[in-house]
Amino acid sequence: MAGKIPNDVIDDVRSQTNIVDVVGQYVQLKKSGNNLFGICPFHDEKTPSFSVSEEKQIFHCFSCGRGGNVFKFLMELEQISFPEAVTKVADFVGFSLAETYRPTQNVQESSEVTQFKQLYRQANELFTHILMSTEAGQPALDYLHERGLTDQLIETFSIGYLPDQADLMLSFFQNKEVPYQILRQSGLFIETQTGKLHDRFFRPSDVSDSECAR
Repeated sequence: MAGKIPNDVIDDVRSQTNIVDVVGQYVQLKKSGNNLFGICPFHDEKTPSFSVSEEKQIFHCFSCGRGGNVFKFLMELEQISFPEAVTKVADFVGFSLAETYRPTQNVQESSEVTQFKQLYRQANELFTHILMSTEAGQPALDYLHERGLTDQLIETFSIGYLPDQADLMLSFFQNKEVPYQILRQSGLFIETQTGKLHDRFFRPSDVSDSECAR
């Protein structure tokens, strides 16, 4: 288990870090007055309400209310612990952080990889449920039966079906209150240049390739 990071080491890491450089890796920032603004990475919005103060070394969203220093930003964004955030910032700025203060690899994996795996499993379960237990999935189920696939075989291989319904998966996870940034990084969605997410496997006709940010 990693040892507690001393306050003076934390202060050294923070003093050698420009929050703008870290936040800029995740958010496209533009100068406006004394601060920089961009689309908030914590929720879906069209008008930039996310502010970063280079002078104060803090961030704040005027819409969702989240705010804090560079460590808090990474903790909220990537759902990681404070020691993990300090370690990540230290590595970003090239600060030599003793190994005794670094979280183990297993802890780091549990904070990100486990969440994504859970999302993938839930998405798979959603598609299988739609295929096996809903009216919308019945035509697809009938087709599979005609091709000789039994219900047991379908469930064994977790075969699913996504009906012709825009952003069904996005709504499913939003109802579960999964953080916006986790959805954004999961690979299950495409993101427009305005930060809006859409199901990757269903693209509305009004969203062109040129509008997709990823």
